[in-house]
Amino acid sequence: MTQTNATVHRHEDLFYVRRGRRVTVVMHSEDGEWTGELIDISPNGFRVSMQESPRSLQSRKPISAVFSIAHFGEFYRAKGLYFANATDESNYVVSFRMAEPVDLLIFHQLLEEEILTRREHERHVIYLPALAQLEMVAEPVEISLMDVSVGGICFLSPIDPVLGHRVRCSVQGGGSHIDLNAVICWSSRNNKGYTVGCRLCSENLGSVQNLIAIYDALASEDADRPDRRHPFLQVIG
Repeated sequence: MTQTNATVHRHEDLFYVRRGRRVTVVMHSEDGEWTGELIDISPNGFRVSMQESPRSLQSRKPISAVFSIAHFGEFYRAKGLYFANATDESNYVVSFRMAEPVDLLIFHQLLEEEILTRREHERHVIYLPALAQLEMVAEPVEISLMDVSVGGICFLSPIDPVLGHRVRCSVQGGGSHIDLNAVICWSSRNNKGYTVGCRLCSENLGSVQNLIAIYDALASEDADRPDRRHPFLQVIG
């Protein structure tokens, strides 16, 4: 593997702009000025979405950038940036490399202000009974889904699953049968069993969106229930 002289930071040092928030980045160089919207940022670099082609930025000339938020104003200035790559030039998503690592304190302040989040995908809190077919377990296990996102799910299980094993969670409701295929990433014991976190397989995007839509529809019909556990959604038997 080829080494670079850049400082390597862990994945948990990557921060995403929270859904519904907007961070504007104005970039300057000798060749002009460009404006983009921040997608994510780490101490070593950031990605922006631009409305114009980034080709004019693909030079070795240093770039400066000003980061600002509506109603908050400017919160950070960076100098000595260099264009890294256009990860998806058709949509003008552009990466930049920092000359010096950014102080993590800045990111934590924006986390407190709910501008940034550590989660790439929005998490939806749900309470649904389901059946889990665990790898190497003969019979399905009754579980309770706790939250779901495009990237993963979390559920309460009576047994401790094996990390790295596959699981299929089946839910029915609103006239639909939904299967979610995932891989066990972690588990934690509690007084009700085990809280289990899973990474969803890539083919589950449509299923996740359908599940969230069904749950939200039932939640709006039964908004007075404080625990939001809907009798319309039953375990598949």
